[in-house]
Amino acid sequence: MKLDDLDKAKRAAKDLFTEYQFKQKHDVPVITRRLADVARYVIADMRTSLNGGGGKKVFEDYITALDRYLIPYFGKKHVGNIGYDDIKAFDTWRTAAMKRDPKASTVNTHNSALNRVFTEAVARGYMSKNQVPSLLNKGSDAERRPDFTREEYRSLTAHFPHGSRTAAKANHTICDSCCAITC
Repeated sequence: MKLDDLDKAKRAAKDLFTEYQFKQKHDVPVITRRLADVARYVIADMRTSLNGGGGKKVFEDYITALDRYLIPYFGKKHVGNIGYDDIKAFDTWRTAAMKRDPKASTVNTHNSALNRVFTEAVARGYMSKNQVPSLLNKGSDAERRPDFTREEYRSLTAHFPHGSRTAAKANHTICDSCCAITC
């Protein structure tokens, strides 16, 4: 902020100083960052872990959730300003972006990725713990795939090496574990 008048500049500096004192007194972060900036730290950390062999497989899903959904929606918003209403609006936006209702497991993955961003923001002092919003999960339950039909089973086993198919016919272990039919 650049002011030409010295008196205006002094007043602005005093107001800014008073605001910072108030924020510090009430445990409100003085410095904040946009979600996209904090998400970049989180993504870099997860990629480092994955490349080092110590990361979890789910990190790839978190990175995808951040890149496809969370950063495009929340990216320009300051992490400390994201509230419950924003989470509800995101849920509606995500459903439209996916063109279907997300499953509960998808919502859990997105929530976990967002929680990683909030945890990083708290650790770096960009937001306080009491600013972290509660996350929603109104996703639908996963649906079990129906049993294989006899024709699907034959199609699958046709591509097994010869010994595997013979072994499967001999003891029915593959058939019994994947089909509701008796071979």
